[in-house]
Formats: sequence, C-alpha cells, structure tokens
Amino acid sequence: MQALVAGLSFRVLFEAPYDLQMLRELLDVRQILECSLVARLPEVTTPPYLADLRVLVAAMEARVARGEAFPEEDRSFHEVLYQPLGNKLVIQLLQAFWDVFHAVRLQLPASPTAMVEAHRRIIDALAAKDGDAATRAMIEHFGDIRDRLNSPHP
Repeated sequence: MQALVAGLSFRVLFEAPYDLQMLRELLDVRQILECSLVARLPEVTTPPYLADLRVLVAAMEARVARGEAFPEEDRSFHEVLYQPLGNKLVIQLLQAFWDVFHAVRLQLPASPTAMVEAHRRIIDALAAKDGDAATRAMIEHFGDIRDRLNSPHP
C-alpha cells in the first residue's frame, strides 16, 4: 500500500493548490467501504471492544479540551473499529486512505467537537447492537468530513 499512498499523496498535494476532487473521490470510496462494514459490527461487538473505542474517544475529548488536534486517536479509532471483522486488507486500505488525508489535514478546516460526537454516536449505535444506526452515524461522520472538504480553504 506504500506505493498507493505515495502516489495519491503526491497527486493531492502538488496539484494546485491540491486536488480536492481526488480527495472527494477517495472519501466516496472510503465511505462506501466503512458504511458497509460498520453495519456488520453489532454482531461482533463485545464490552471490552466498546471499552477500547470509548478510551479513544475520551482521549480525543481530552485533546480537544487542550486545544489540540487528535489525528492519532482518530486513526486508531477507525483501525480498532474494524479489527473484530478479522479482515487485514480492510485495515490496510483504511490506513492508506488515512495516510493520504493526513498528508493534507492541516490545510483543511477542522471541526473537532463534531468529530468527537460522530465517533461517540458510532459507539452508541454499536452498544445498542443497531447496525442501521451505526451506518447512519457513519454517514453523518462522512458528511462532516465532506463539509470540511467543500468549505473555503487557505
């Protein structure tokens, strides 16, 4: 996946000012992947798994309270989220998408409180064993990311 990430990151970063259409397309692919996968998670949700996700959201909240970004916790959340499915390729693809977005994240406006709440809604849906609610929460999460991509940039 290294070559994929390097090629996509280069294209996104060096096409003036950077290739937002490509980011939107990557976001579409990621959304399709994550929304279909998150619906499967209620079947494999356990209390320790939910606890791990809650720890990551609490870490996000702590960083927001300090006025900091939380890219590491966000990435870890999405990795941990899909680990119970046992599909290593899914994790690698999500990491590749994440690496491309991380390369340009400083140039995108942030909405940290909304991002934390989106992650919390995903956990709440999984705790309720509600795959439809988990999918809706993920769609809302991607809506926030899409709004950030569509807002004016420096």
